[in-house]
Amino acid sequence: MISIFLDSVCEAVEAKHYPERRNARSQPILEAVYGAIKFLGITILVNLIALPIYLILLVAFGTGAFLFLFVNGYLVGREFFELVAARRMPMKPAQRLRKAYAAKFIVFGVLSVLLMSIPVVNLIAPVLVAAAAVHLYESLPRKAEFEAMAD
Repeated sequence: MISIFLDSVCEAVEAKHYPERRNARSQPILEAVYGAIKFLGITILVNLIALPIYLILLVAFGTGAFLFLFVNGYLVGREFFELVAARRMPMKPAQRLRKAYAAKFIVFGVLSVLLMSIPVVNLIAPVLVAAAAVHLYESLPRKAEFEAMAD
């Protein structure tokens, strides 16, 4: 349920900490639906590919949790990046920006998954992660270059 309000969280963080960044773009509904379907497909595909490796690592070495953290960290980092970037640019430049800073968003995602794994904290974690994603996005040195590609 909380994911419905994450755009409002991003808006509030931008209003308080980045008041000069007015006029976030409203994502067209077809773009949002396409992005959600694409992300669902990526999530299913990545987890299906990782499933045999999860099982092998779990049975053989007991280290499947590390792969779980990495895979889901990648997915969560990607999703929260796209949530924030979609407010500032269309999908193509946003994808290029995400790839330019892939390692940063994977680490962000892994830390987010760890936070979301803590009982009770996981109830407010999406709000905290959305707010942190706005700050991370705004700290990217080359973001203006990619936002300009949208014009």
